[in-house]
Formats: sequence, structure tokens, C-alpha cells
Amino acid sequence: MTPSDREKWLKAVFEELSKRLGREPGWCYSPADYHLAEGWCSKGLPLPAVLQGIRETGGAPRSLQACKGAVEANVARQAQAVPEKHPLLEPISMAGWDPAKEKARIMGRYGR
Repeated sequence: MTPSDREKWLKAVFEELSKRLGREPGWCYSPADYHLAEGWCSKGLPLPAVLQGIRETGGAPRSLQACKGAVEANVARQAQAVPEKHPLLEPISMAGWDPAKEKARIMGRYGR
């Protein structure tokens, strides 16, 4: 992730948090909140999952720390829904496949 992308990622997180808290954008947040958001960004957590987790935080959170559980639960839930590797998404290898042998196998099975 480029520094510009990282800055946009963090800005989006704090804008969403500002909306959730009812504060004006640009509000000064604690170093702990910034460190938490920076850690999520460094780990490569998907931004939509983080933003959705902030939105799903119950009650009236006072900081990003209060959203941590909801964000991490949402990221885990999305990771389970879309596995990194799925057998149906893997390319099919045709190595070793011989169409003549396959035809003979099928024809032998049906006695033609």
C-alpha cells in the first residue's frame, strides 16, 4: 500500500468514526485510536469490513477502541464468507489427459 493509499484508508476510518460519534470531521483522536487504526491498515484489513464494523458497534462508542470488537468480528465474518482459496476457483490441470484414452474408456463402459 502506498503512503497515499494508507492516508486515504486512515482518513476513511476516522471520517466514519466521526459520523458515528456525531463529531465534525477532523476531530483530534487519541494516539491509541490512531495506533489501532494504523495496525488494522498494516495488517491489510479490508476497509469496507472495518467501516461496517464501526457502523455495527452498539451503543454510543466514545473512541475507536470501543469499536474494536465489532470491527474484528466483522472482518473475521467476512474472511469466512470469502475464503482465500477455494477448489472451484483453482485452475484445472489438463496435464496427462489423453482424449483417445478417455474416449476408449467411455466407449468400453457403454459397450459401443
